[in-house]
Amino acid sequence: MASANSRLLKLAAMGAVRRAAPLAANSALLSAVLPAIRPAAMPALFPAILPAVLPARMVALLFAVLLAALPGTAARGQAATYTLFPDGSGDFPTIQAAIDAAGEGDLIELADGTYTGDGNRDLDFLGKAITVRSASGDPAQCILQCGGSSAHPHRGVHFHQGEGSGTVLEAITIWGAWSGQTGGAILCDGAAPALNGCMFEFCYAKYGGGIGCLNGAAPTITNCTLRDSQALAGGGFYCRGATSPLLTGCTLARNHATGSPPLGGGFCSDGGSPILEDCTFSRNEVEGWGACGGGLYAGSGGALELRACAFRRNSAYAYASGGGVYCNGSALLIEGGEFWHNYSENEGGGLTTLNCAPVIEGVVFSENSSIYGAAIHACSATLELTGATLLANSAPGGGAALCLGCAATATLANCLAAFNGSGNAIHCASGALATLTCCNLFGNEDGNWTAEIAAQLGSAGNICLDPQFCSLAPWDDENWELQSDSPCAPEHSGCGLIGAGPVGCDETPVLPVSWGRVKVFFR
Repeated sequence: MASANSRLLKLAAMGAVRRAAPLAANSALLSAVLPAIRPAAMPALFPAILPAVLPARMVALLFAVLLAALPGTAARGQAATYTLFPDGSGDFPTIQAAIDAAGEGDLIELADGTYTGDGNRDLDFLGKAITVRSASGDPAQCILQCGGSSAHPHRGVHFHQGEGSGTVLEAITIWGAWSGQTGGAILCDGAAPALNGCMFEFCYAKYGGGIGCLNGAAPTITNCTLRDSQALAGGGFYCRGATSPLLTGCTLARNHATGSPPLGGGFCSDGGSPILEDCTFSRNEVEGWGACGGGLYAGSGGALELRACAFRRNSAYAYASGGGVYCNGSALLIEGGEFWHNYSENEGGGLTTLNCAPVIEGVVFSENSSIYGAAIHACSATLELTGATLLANSAPGGGAALCLGCAATATLANCLAAFNGSGNAIHCASGALATLTCCNLFGNEDGNWTAEIAAQLGSAGNICLDPQFCSLAPWDDENWELQSDSPCAPEHSGCGLIGAGPVGCDETPVLPVSWGRVKVFFR
C-alpha cells in the first residue's frame, strides 16, 4: 500500500489534476492505484497528506473522486456494498471493521469460508440498519467460528443498541459460541433485528445456547436452524419477560437443557410472548429430576402461540414431564401441526399443561408415550381441545389420549381418539371433568367410553365407530386423511368434520374372498 500511496502523491505533486474537469477525466487513471488502498484508510490518508501539495479545495474534490472510484463505495446518499474474504482481504480486514465504517442501508457480503478471531466474533451492529450476509446465500459455506469456551467466552453477535428490522443477518453459520450469561450465538437485548436463513450450531450459554432475548427484544427469525446447542434452560432458544420473538419456518434440533431442573431442551420462554409458525422441533432433550419440556417450555406470565408446528421425537427423562411441550402458567394457543413420537418418563409424552388454560385446535397427536397422559396431560388446567386427532399413543398409567388430574377440566369438540395403546382413551382423576361433543372414541386398547365419560356415548353427537382412515397404518405413514364414507366425514357425522384429517380418498372397496384364496398369496 505504501508504494501505491507514493505514486498517488507523485501524481498530485506533478499537477496531473489541476481543476474539476481534468480531475474527473483522470479518475480512471487514479483508480489504477486504488486496489492497494482500503476504503477505511481514505479518511485518514488523503486529508492528512495531500494538503502539503494541493490547495484545500482541490483536496476535497480529489477525495470525493477517489472515494467514488473505490470498489465497494457509493456516491453520497446511496447504499454501498462491501465484500470481505476470510483471509482479511477485500474491502475491510474484519467484519467488525466493515460494520464500523458502514452507513445506513449498506450491504456487507462475506465470501464463502471460515471467519475467525477478533473482529469476526463478538460483533456489534452499533444500532445500524445494515445487512451482513453470505455472498453465496449458503450458510453451510460461510461460517463464523467463534472459538468460545469457559476460559475464553465469545458470542457471535450482540444486538443491544435498538436495532430494528432494517438490521439483517442472513445466510451465515455461527459455530462454537460460548457465553456464561444469556445468548450463546446471538443475544438480542432490547433489539428487533431480522435473522434470515442462518444456522446456529454447537453453541453454549447459561440461558439460550443458540439465541437469547431480553428486555423487550422482538427479533424476526425466518428459516433459521438452531441445533446441537446447550444451556441450563433453552438449549436452542431462550426469551425472558416482555419479549416477543417471531420465528417462522425454523428448525430446532438436538438441543439440550441441563439445569436444575432442566427447562426447554429446544426452546424456553420464561414469561415471554413468542409466536412460532411452521417450525419443527426434533430430538431435543431435557434430563434430570423435575425436567420439563423436551421440545419447549413455557413459564408463567407469558403467552405462547404455536401455529402449524411439528414436535417430533423430543424427550424428557428422569421423573420428567412434557416430552414435546410443557406449559406452566402461560397462556397457550396451538393451531394445527403435530406431536409425533415424543416421550416423557412421567407425564405428557406430547404435551403437559399446569395452571393454564390452553386452546388447541386441529392438532394431531400420534405415537407419543409416557406413564400418564401419553398425548396430553393436564393438571389444574382448563383445556379446550377442538378438531384434534389422537392416535396410537400409549400410557400404561392411564389416559393414552388424555389424562386429567388435579381437578383439571377439559372440553373436547369434534375430536377423534382411535387405536391408542395401553391406557384407556381418556382418564379423569378424582375431581377432574371431561365434557365431549361430537367426538369419536374407537379401537383404544384399554377402553373407549369408560368410567367417568361412559354416559356421554350416544349423546351430543358422540360415537364409537371405525374412523376409516385412507391408510391401513396412519400412525406409520402419517396420513390422517379419511375415506369419503367415514363416520367422521362432515357428510356423515351430523356435526362437521371429526378429527384433524380431512376427507382424502373414496371408500375402499371390499371384495368377499375365501380363506383358501387368501392362502394362495403366501405359498
